[in-house]
Amino acid sequence: MGTKMAPPYANIFMAHIEKQITQPFNIHILLWKRFIDDIFFIWQGTLQSLKQFFLHANAHHKTIKFTFEHSNSSINFLDTIIYIDKKRTLQTTIYRKPTDKNLILHFSSHHPFHIKRNIIYSQIIRYKRIISTKYHLRKELTTLKNIFTARGYPGRLIIQQIQKAKHIPRTQLLKDTTKIKTKKTIFKIPFHPKTNNFLKRQIRHTWNSLLKNTSLKTLWPSPPTFIECTNKNLKDLLIRTKQQNPTTTNTQHVELHKS
Repeated sequence: MGTKMAPPYANIFMAHIEKQITQPFNIHILLWKRFIDDIFFIWQGTLQSLKQFFLHANAHHKTIKFTFEHSNSSINFLDTIIYIDKKRTLQTTIYRKPTDKNLILHFSSHHPFHIKRNIIYSQIIRYKRIISTKYHLRKELTTLKNIFTARGYPGRLIIQQIQKAKHIPRTQLLKDTTKIKTKKTIFKIPFHPKTNNFLKRQIRHTWNSLLKNTSLKTLWPSPPTFIECTNKNLKDLLIRTKQQNPTTTNTQHVELHKS
């Protein structure tokens, strides 16, 4: 907490602790996975040996303590329910906390349309990635559609995004999608719902004309990216500071201001 080094240091420390507490019980541990402070593992021993492991783990370090939940059929891990089906195969579906209020951005909010559209699409992709069976996927997508409808999203827009994500295989979604960083020119535009699309079209049209020149194309091999920044609100106008934050970046920025 507080420094960039803290999380990596904590992970290294916990990896050391994990190795020590699991070593005497490795014969019973089929799988062990940890994300920050949540651990999922599959135990092949008896219930008595599992309880012995619980006691051993909590007696190992004077300040590092664990809480345990175990089940023979299903368990909640992060936003996922992991369960065993009738064929004794591990399956997964969505888990919602009892306190979840489904407070998704309301459609009437003053945000760019593409952000609202992408919220729907990204949630559908998340569901497809987590849910392993078609039956539970259909059921949960119906629930998700009702959640978006209650937040003012048009039914036609929701169905469009479901159809868009429908044809993407789950195997593809589960692959590592680490993107290679490339140098891009970024246009920073103050958000306005009526004029932004016009500005983007004009910039793209001019950009394509410029890149007919071979020498310019070597300098800018990829088209520009647009960032829509928020305009100043009442809070920004009333609260000011003389402290200036230095901006350090290796990416080119072109800032456009409306008169």
